[in-house]
Parts: sequence; structure tokens; C-alpha cells
Amino acid sequence: MTLSRLGLEASMDPKRVRAGQLMQRRVFCVPPQMPVRELAKKLDRRGLEGGVVVDGGGNLLGVVSKSDVYHYQREGTRGPDALAFFRQHLIDGLSAASPADVPDLARVRDIMRPSAVEFPENASVDRIAQAMRRRRLLRVLITSGRKVRGLLTAMDLLKLLES
Repeated sequence: MTLSRLGLEASMDPKRVRAGQLMQRRVFCVPPQMPVRELAKKLDRRGLEGGVVVDGGGNLLGVVSKSDVYHYQREGTRGPDALAFFRQHLIDGLSAASPADVPDLARVRDIMRPSAVEFPENASVDRIAQAMRRRRLLRVLITSGRKVRGLLTAMDLLKLLES
């Protein structure tokens, strides 16, 4: 995406450019009740590293990444629902279930990180870049209230500098 397509002048001072002008407006959002297995498939299909967790009203709840999915898969099924499933099988005296029989009970809400670094649409990209460098971030969310409006990545900032 070029700066001219964004309505920005190539000679524009980064201190005057606002997050809302440079951000990517298409953000991959997922509900907290989505099964982790489904999330993993969607991330792979779309070639994404993660997504934003929002409630039914589009309010920001947290973020989830491929590494969160990886850690979940490595540690195995967890959470109160999984524990209840195994207790039921032990108490009822049923034989141990094979892995194929074990339901994928984990949901995005079980593995997401409830905090996300966010900035308002009117924040200067200069200020955002400083925060990203200090905190070693590759992306930040752009919000209005609790609503996700977009995403600003290190690549977006590099495109601005490149022009």
C-alpha cells in the first residue's frame, strides 16, 4: 500500500501522521468461545500469526497468537471443562478414552492473553513507534473506546519512512 493511496504526502512528517491514517483496517477478529482447534486451522489457512479476541459487540477482550496455540497443544487439554470430562470418566469407571475420543474443550478464552497494547486513532505514529521500540513490539492495536479499529505494524511504519 502506498502513502498516496492512504491520502498521505510522501514528504509528510511522521510526527504529524496519526495512527488512523496509517493503520490496517482489516483485522482478524475471533470470538472467545471459538474452539482452539478451529482457530489454529483459520490462522494456517490465512497465513496469520494471530488474531484479536472480541465479544459480540466488537469490544476488545485480548489477543491470541500461533504461539499461544502451540503452548496449548504442547501442554495438552486444560481448563475446568477438560478436568470435568476426565473426572466423569474416572468416577463412572469408564475405560480411559483414546486421544481421538477426547473432545477439544479448550476455547480461545482459555489461551488468549487478556491484555493488548493499544493506542487511539489520533495517536501520532511517532509516539507509537517509540513505544513499539521500547517494548519490542511488532504490532499494536488501534482502538476507539473498547472497539478495535485497526492494526499498526512495524512494516507499516517502515513504509512511511521508506517514502
